[in-house]
Order: sequence, then C-alpha cells, then structure tokens
Amino acid sequence: MVLVKELLLSTQISAVKVNQDTVFIGEGQYLHIHSLATGERLADIRVFQAAAIHGIKIISSLDRSSIIWRTLVWGQKSLAVIWFKPTENKCLVHTKEKQFEDWIVDAEWEDLTHILVATAHNALLHVKVIEGPAEHILPGSETNKPLDNSALGCFEIRGKEQCSENCILYCGCIVVGSGFYESAVLLAGTVFSQVLIWGPWGEKDQHGRLVPLHCLSGHQGVLFSINFYQEENVITTTSDDRTLIIWKIHKQDENVSKVKKYWNCCQITEEHKCYGHGSRVWKSLILPFCYISVGEDSKVCVWSHDGELRMSWQGHDGACIWSIDASEDGTKIVTGGGDGSVKSWCLKQEGSKNPEVMIELPWVSVNTETEADSFSRSFQNKTNVREIQSRTETHDVKCEDDISISNNLFECDLEVHSQAATSVHSSVVTEDFPRCVALFGVDTYLVMLDSGKLYSWNCKVSEWFLVYEDQRLKNYAVMESSPDQQVVALGTLCGHVAILTADVSDHHMKVVADEKVVDGKVFALHWLNSEQFLTCGSNGLIVTWMFDVCKGTIIKGQTYTLPVCKQRWVSAACYFTIQNRSHLICGDRAGSIHLYFENSSEPQHSLRSIHGKNGVTSLINYQGYIYSTGRDGCIRCLTVQDYRLQVLTVTRVSSANWIASLINLRGRLLAVCFHDVKLKLWSLEEDRAIIDIECGGGHRSWDLQCSEENNKLSFIYIKDAKPYTFSTTLEDKLMPLIKTPVNTEKECGLEVLLRSDDTTYFATGGEDTTLRLHALSSYRNKQLKTFSVIRSHISNVRTMCCIENMNEKVPSCEEGTSKWIVTAGGRAQLKIWKMFYLHSGSDREKKDPPNICCREVTSHMLRTGSNKTWKSQEMTFDPETRYMEAKAFWVSGEKALIILASSDGFVRFFEFDNHLEQIRLLHSQAWDHCLLKLTTSLVCDNYILVSGATDGFLVFWNIQPILDYIANKSDDYDDCHPVPEMSKVDSIKAHQSGINSIAITSEMNLSGDFNPNSLIIASGGDDNKIALWKITGHFTEDKRLNFHTNHVCEVHGHASQVTGLLWLTPRHLISTSIDQRVIIWKIQECDKQDNCQLSSYPNHDEVESESKQNSFTADGLVSVKLEAVSAHFSGVPDVKGLIVSNISKHTTQSKNYPAGDNVYLYRLFIYGVGLQVYDVEINGAN
Repeated sequence: MVLVKELLLSTQISAVKVNQDTVFIGEGQYLHIHSLATGERLADIRVFQAAAIHGIKIISSLDRSSIIWRTLVWGQKSLAVIWFKPTENKCLVHTKEKQFEDWIVDAEWEDLTHILVATAHNALLHVKVIEGPAEHILPGSETNKPLDNSALGCFEIRGKEQCSENCILYCGCIVVGSGFYESAVLLAGTVFSQVLIWGPWGEKDQHGRLVPLHCLSGHQGVLFSINFYQEENVITTTSDDRTLIIWKIHKQDENVSKVKKYWNCCQITEEHKCYGHGSRVWKSLILPFCYISVGEDSKVCVWSHDGELRMSWQGHDGACIWSIDASEDGTKIVTGGGDGSVKSWCLKQEGSKNPEVMIELPWVSVNTETEADSFSRSFQNKTNVREIQSRTETHDVKCEDDISISNNLFECDLEVHSQAATSVHSSVVTEDFPRCVALFGVDTYLVMLDSGKLYSWNCKVSEWFLVYEDQRLKNYAVMESSPDQQVVALGTLCGHVAILTADVSDHHMKVVADEKVVDGKVFALHWLNSEQFLTCGSNGLIVTWMFDVCKGTIIKGQTYTLPVCKQRWVSAACYFTIQNRSHLICGDRAGSIHLYFENSSEPQHSLRSIHGKNGVTSLINYQGYIYSTGRDGCIRCLTVQDYRLQVLTVTRVSSANWIASLINLRGRLLAVCFHDVKLKLWSLEEDRAIIDIECGGGHRSWDLQCSEENNKLSFIYIKDAKPYTFSTTLEDKLMPLIKTPVNTEKECGLEVLLRSDDTTYFATGGEDTTLRLHALSSYRNKQLKTFSVIRSHISNVRTMCCIENMNEKVPSCEEGTSKWIVTAGGRAQLKIWKMFYLHSGSDREKKDPPNICCREVTSHMLRTGSNKTWKSQEMTFDPETRYMEAKAFWVSGEKALIILASSDGFVRFFEFDNHLEQIRLLHSQAWDHCLLKLTTSLVCDNYILVSGATDGFLVFWNIQPILDYIANKSDDYDDCHPVPEMSKVDSIKAHQSGINSIAITSEMNLSGDFNPNSLIIASGGDDNKIALWKITGHFTEDKRLNFHTNHVCEVHGHASQVTGLLWLTPRHLISTSIDQRVIIWKIQECDKQDNCQLSSYPNHDEVESESKQNSFTADGLVSVKLEAVSAHFSGVPDVKGLIVSNISKHTTQSKNYPAGDNVYLYRLFIYGVGLQVYDVEINGAN
C-alpha cells in the first residue's frame, strides 16, 4: 500500500480577501486563513481538486446564534462555498466543488442562497445554493481527506443570460445594485481593450441576447481587472498596456437605487489615465482617499483622486503581484505575490513625511542693520564662510542671505536702492557650526559645535539648552551615546574622554568621569556594552575601558594593536563569547575584521579587506553569531571555529551600496543603508525598504535610534552646516509578514541538506539568481521558514547538487555535520558552497535558526588566464553557454569530481580539492546536441555516466579512467599522464526529442537480491513518455566494457513533458510533469491478457526491429509493466523537477497496514513556480 500525505504548498498567491481582522488567501487549491494583526495562521482547507483559486467573496450570516462567514471561492471552472466560524477558527466545507462549462471571471452573492456567476464568454448565470450538511475540517487536520460529496450542498443553475457581444472576457465585475439578479450589472473586460456594461434587465436583440448599455474604449491592450466604487461613481480598469484608467460616471438621477435609470441615463468618461508601471498591471483597488494598482513589475502604486502618483514601492522583490485587498477602514492593504508571500502594508503613516531643519538655532546670531551696512559686510562674510567650509566635514556650505542680498542690489533700480539704503534688514551671522550630532534616546537631540559647546534639544519642551562646554572639544570631537542611552562619551583632540549623564531637573548634563586615555587625539570611540567602551589612538593602539556609573570611574582593561593599514583606526567593534570568555572583534577602515584574545595584543586571526577597501561600518552579536556590515553593500554572518573567524553567509542588500549598521526590532533584523542621497531602513526578512529618507548620503555626521516602547524612530543628521531631524512611528512600518516567500522566480534546483528530529533543511536556486536556505518543520506548524537569501550568481541557477559518496543518505543534524553543494547555471558559472549545522551552545542565545550556515568556497567561469588580474582577463566563452545539469561525488577524502552538462553540447569535468579549496577544469568532451540531464551509476565495478540530450538519445559513457586519474594523481603524475577521455559505451534512441529526466536503480530479482551488473533505467521526455530499459554490463575479450540493452516497457501517463523521475524503491517509480500530475508507478508482472511484449536492442546506436524477449528478472522469463498505484495533482505550475529524501523506516501498528509490517517514509519535494512537499509511505510488503 502507498499513502501520500500533502505537507506543504507554497506557490503563487492568486487571491486575497480581507474581512475585518482576518485575511483569506487563495494559494493553488488551498484556502488559508490568517490573522491580519499578527500574521498567525488560523485555519486552512483544500477547496478544489485541481483548480487554482482566483477569487474570494464573503457574506456574513447567523447559524444557531453563531456567526458564519459564507465564503464563495472560485477558480478556473470551479466554484465552491466554504463556511468559516471566526469565533472557533473552524472551516466547514458547505457546498461541494462544481465545475462549469466555461471559465469563471467573477462571482457575487445575491443573498444567502443565490449567487451570480460571470463566465468568460460574456454570460451571466443565476445559481442557487442548495443546502446540505457540512463536514468540519479543523486547523491542522488532514485537509486533503476525500470529502463525502453526498453530505454536502450543491449548486443548481436557475438562469442564464448572454450578451450580444459574444467575445472572450479576461475579467469582469458584477454589481448587484438593489440586491437582486434582475437588477445586476456586469462590467466585462474584453480581449479587444473594451469595457462592456450590460445587465439581464436590458434590451435584447433579435436572437434574444442582451445589448450592451455602454462600451468604454481607452486601453491599448487586454483588460485584466475592473473595479466599481458606487459611493464615488468611479470605475477603474487595468490592462497590459501598463496603465490604470479612472472612469467617472456622471449620473442623471441622484437616486442610485433606481438601477435601470442609473445605468441607462448616465454618461461615463475617461477621467485620468495613469502611467506608473513598467509592465502589465494586474489589479486595482478603489479606496475612499486613493487608488492603488499592482502589476507584473512587483510595484505597488498609490494614486490620488486627481490621477497623480503619490508613492510607489517594490512589494515582492521583483515577483508579480497577483492580488490585493484592503481593510474596511482602508488604512491597511494586503498583497499576494508570485513569490508565494503575503505582505501587509499600512497606508496611514504618522510622523514626518520629510526631514525638517531644526529652528531657533542658538549658535546663529541675528544682527539688525541697514541694507547698506549689510552690502558692505557681505564680502567679509563670504570670506568667513569659506573658512568655515574648509573646517567642516559637510559639503555645499553657503550663506544664502549673502547671495540673495547681492542679487537684489544688482536687480533693483536706483530709486528702490535708495529706499532700501535706509530700511532695516536682518542678517544671519554664523560664527559657529555643528560638527557632530547624536541622539540621547528618541526625544533628545545632541549637537556638538565646533567651538566645543554641546547643545541639547528636547522634543517634549521644544527648547534648546546649553548642557556642556569644553575648550578641549574645540575644532575636534567624537561623540557616541551608550547602548542603554544613559550616558554620552566624548573624545577630544588631546586624548581625553569625558562621560556625561543627563540631569533631568535643570536640563543639563554633568560630567561623571573624565580621564586621559591615549596620547594624541582619540581617533575612534565605540561602546561595547553599557559598561564597557573602546578607544583607538595613534598607531592603531586599542584600549578597552570599564566604566562604573555609580562610582564615576574608568578602569583600564586590555590593550591591543590594530594591524597596519591606511587610516589606521577602529570603525566597529563588539564582543564575542567563546567558552564563557569574551573576546574582542574589531573592524577597521580598510575593510578588515580582526579577532583578539585576552593574552595577546596582536590579532589571533584576521579577514583582510573582506568588506572591500572602504571599511567595516558595524559589528553586532546577534543570536550567537557575528554580523558585519560594510560599504560594499554586504552583510556577513560570521562565527569563530578553531580560534579563527569563519564566514557563514553573505547577503547583498539590493538597491544599496553602503550598509551603515544593523538594528534588531521585534525579532527582525533591519539594515540602515545609504544609497545615493537617501537613507533606507531595509528589512532583511521582507527584502524591502521600510523607510526612505532623502538626507544627502552617508558622508556626514548622523545618528539613528529606535524605541519599541515609544513606537518611534528618530534620525538626526547635518546637511549644509545645519542639523536636520526626521521622526516617524514604527508600528505602521513594521507590519507583519503574513506568509513568507520561497523564490521570486521559477525554482530550477533543490537539494536536501540536513535533517533534525522534526525539521528538514534544504536549499533552492532559481531564475532570480539567488540561493535560498529553508527549514520545514513536520510536526509543529508545517510552515516553511526561509532563513537565508544569498545573492552571488550573476545569472540564473539552473542546477544544483550535493557532493556525496554514492548511495549516501541525507545526514542527520549533528554538530559539525557538513554538506558540500554545487550550484551552476547561466553565463557558465559554477560555485561550490560548504553548509554545516551548528547547535546553539551555552554561549549562544537559544533561539530559532539560522542553524544551517553557508559559506561560498570557490567559483569558476569558463575563461582563460584565470591567474591574471581582472584588467587583463580575456573572455573566451559564449555568454549564452549555460550549465544544465550537475553531478558530483567524492573520489577520495579530499578530491571530488564535478560533471557538468552544458548547453553547447560539452560534458565538462572539474576537480575540486576541499583542502586547498580550489577547482580546476580537467577535461571537456563534446556531444552533437545540447545536453539536458546527467546521472551516474556503478556497473561491473566501473562508474558510468548517462547523459540525455535534445536529440532523444540516452548515451552511456565509462568515466572510470578519469576517476582513477584523480585518485592516483600526484605532482609528478600530473605531468607524465594526460587526463584520459571518457569512452562511449552505448547509446539508445529513447525518445522522439529532448530527455528531461533520468532515474537509475539496480535490478532486483523476485527474491529481493540485487544484480551488481544490471541496471533499470527510467527516462522521461518531451514526448510525454516514460520508458524503462534494462542495462546489463559485461567485458569483451579486450577488457572493454560493453552493454546489452533491453527495452522493458513504456507508458504514456502524462499529458505534457515529463520533467521529474525518481525511484522510491527498486519497484516504485515516481514521476511528475508540466501537467502538474504526480504519479507513483509500480513494476508489476503482466497477466496473460495484458499481452506485454518486451523489446531487446543490441549495442547499436540505431534501433533495430522489435523482437519478443521476456527477460527482465533472473528468476525466469517474466513480462512486466508500469502500473499507476497513486496519482495526485500538484499545485505547482511549470514543474521543473522533484527530489526525494529518505526519512525513516519503522514497524507500523497502523490500521492502514498489517501489524508488524515495515513502513518506509519518504519526503517528496516538487519544485517549479513554487514548492510542494509530500510525505510518502510504502509498506515493506510492496
């Protein structure tokens, strides 16, 4: 017996609907229900067998004093009604799925028992919902359990009306004016760029078809959505011409309830045509204060009622946004994307929209003088401004008053000038200017002037205070507030550090400690925690200090030396705990990171220029790992292994080239980034900018603080010698991520990495050029968590594989367990990664993953002169060359062989040395056509390579000589022995065209024994066929490997290309296809009436005449066939392949199997445009 249980589906979100504080999500055949406030999953249910959900409509009712949300769900040709009880979070299947003859474009409730359905051929159906007892399906229960259709309600078509324009509709909007079918109106969007408005009550032509009331033309492409807002008399339409059109209905009668007169007599005009998208626009939304559109370019555009673009943002990291809806008050919107994620956004954002310059600056004096005096002083002021500009760190300092005065004097005539000579004029004289700024909490701004004065501005009292003055701070100062915002440290030019604390009573700051810490000036000052800080002086001298706020003392700690570099001072620092002892980690201005131990002043280990030449900007200790940022646009996760710094992951933030720091807010890691003249607060989890501020760039003094308690973010910076501030709320920016994404584009590869007790870790790569690491929990919530997104490939990732020994199982998660991964794809790029599992030890915070760490080891591209500098590289490869398939396995403890199939027809062999972490191209061999698939196996103690190409041939190669060459290779052996070529053993014309999948298993006879010299090969191709072949190997007299090939059987079980094949057992084969079917086949003996005939082919390239041979097993002449024992429909479109992981073997006591039987559990991953996971159980008797 074979049992298949659906575990997870993550694919395109084709429908979302918000009702009160609940979000209904349509994902494939499933309906998920989540909380809008927290994102928590409340319930889910499988609605359709095969159709994808395209629309959701909800109406409330009472049933036995219990609130019921009657949910109308439709998709493709299917329609169903689901009941949801919000008080109990229960889903009830109320009305079984009904398939109509035509595609459904829209549906709407008329009342509790009647529905209106619009179909793709411009027809309107009146459907009655016939009540029936409902079957309860609880959250977390088995949602794919077959439904008892006899116990459910059903639909009955009561009427049908057809429009005279019998054209294809891509969208529609049903408007039920007075709540009855007879007063309904259909707004139909056609493929001819028109909007047809008609209703069942309208005039009919001679054929009994309804004539359209209005025909709206304005788009230049197919219409994808129509919305109608009755209160504002507005229609919005979107199209593939990349526009949103706003239509205005000019009614003749104010009484909207008179539907017939309203639609007959009104005039509809095009009010605005909105251009803001770069691609097709899928959906629009009408809110009382704005319009919103989403589309293929992943952009969310918010429009005013005047058709002006208010704001826009990238919603789903480049993936299509298929669906959108809003809360009842219109302040929150929810979007569903092609990346499988559902995100919530807040439109009502409080706080400053733009930065504001601080006013009433006390260091700016105002003099009262005549215009003539001002003119005579203007030239002196210009000289002063130049002196100030040469001393400040900011740019573009100018005296705007002087310029305006000069312009006025030259432009005025003599009469006006004579009047102005006696008038009073106010001139601003800036003798002082701000040198650096800091935040003391989120409500207090500190501004240090060039004169050594420290001013404080408190937002609650809105007043400036001179809180401290020190001549040692004149012309130079470094200032940083402690992490707990209790004290501020000031570093001087003469090597002193003064620590100040706030005195709330008189709005002043008092000095609690003042010590000389270095000779010369203090180049850098960084707080390591609330009680320890670090100073850096001349010649890279680093000193740590312990500060006691109660005693007001500073105690010297350890002394370290920074390695020699340009601008030799510390730019970032933090502590890292190893075996209950804290060790210092520093980053410098040269982009290097250094690890120090207490017993040595020199670095224990250094990562030179890891963040480029522009420097490390921040270091933090987060969840037991070190995260570093730099001005190379990257965030690196590091740990310490064997007393050395080890890079685990590298994350490149899109749309940013300067990562300034990292902030942990509500369990989210946010990056403070600079890009061009803007500061962005970037969410790493959602991969989007939460806040975008135009500040002039990062080359200035600035500070940013966030307070979850006060729900506030504050930002201060210096621009044009003036302090600017920006503040906003956090709650409306940190909206919950309702559903996490998988991949923004199609997934082309998947590999299972490691497995713990209830969690499977795996990696995916796809056309979005990213490598993503995921964790799937089987028993807790069955939800997918993506904990790392790695952007390293320059083109798509088409294939990936693990470097492993033959027949190696997926290892369990033990400390130090590692996997080597090969990724390859476009631009003939190959990368090797090392992934390993780390337990959260006593030194680390015991929190959620990342527990799987990933490090890029090496990479390779097809080019010559790899030892040359990048300026002298000569690119010799075709940029269109792609690696299509990869296979890799260890030849020895340090050497691995990597085999790649290329689009140019070459099979390329690479040697990888894990000790040296180097890779080199060994050998290339050509075939006549583009190679699509590769696999390896062992026959007669020789490794063979099986390749499939676009010509439909399975080709067998002997690669044992290459393996022997790698195993025996030494320094002198390499010079004396050239790399041997692989020899072709045999080839089979298996398919009419391309071969997309190959699976190999050893032949097993009826007694359960394996034949080491015989293989069973299954292949699937573009001809929708699955073919089975038996390969028997033997040696000729000249000791050359030869094959005898038998055609076992073939089957056409799919309606499209077969893209995935794998053997679960030697007798169970699983297949998947573009048609989204997942079928498990079993090799069965043929009955006499089956008339099974097997074909035997000798060792020739061309197929000879068919002969009858019944030789499949060693036990006798037995004819076999492939018989489907299980079939399921996957919710993943455009399936690219499948992966199977062996989970466990146990003795069952379940009622599904005989007592004491062995049951084998497999985890099946289907990937393409999304991901679906199954658990497959096969009992030992099979």
